[in-house]
Amino acid sequence: MARHCLGHAARRRDEQGDPRRHRRRAQGSMKAVDTSALVEFLLNTERFAAASDYFDDELIATDLVVPESLNALRKIALRHPRTARRVDRSVEVLGQLPIDFVPLQALTDEIWRMRGTVTPYDAAHVAVARAAGCALLTADARLARSVPDGTSIILV
Repeated sequence: MARHCLGHAARRRDEQGDPRRHRRRAQGSMKAVDTSALVEFLLNTERFAAASDYFDDELIATDLVVPESLNALRKIALRHPRTARRVDRSVEVLGQLPIDFVPLQALTDEIWRMRGTVTPYDAAHVAVARAAGCALLTADARLARSVPDGTSIILV
């Protein structure tokens, strides 16, 4: 089971080399992850616990997940000052996660094609999953309902 700790992330990074390179993996072992699922993981929520095994797979994501996750964590820290230490730890973990980040420029046409059903931000996550030929992990039920046909979605 995936663990929410720097040791786990560092160990996976050491085992796999540079985690920030975009590498194509075997289809069954790779999952794309969006910001909503990633924040659930970072905060080690109950919702994450139910889906933690998915985070043992190779993870791929748009590079948007970093500022989007930081924004979500910032909002939590501002609304709930008691969580500051937990949020600070989550930010540390975010910087160490072995996620293959995909730049979006090559996916702009695919993202634009989805403009009628999802926002460009959500479309970016879907486009990464499609390009990698893998399922998208999301905690966003609205996105899961809105995704165009042909994309495998795992709602956590």
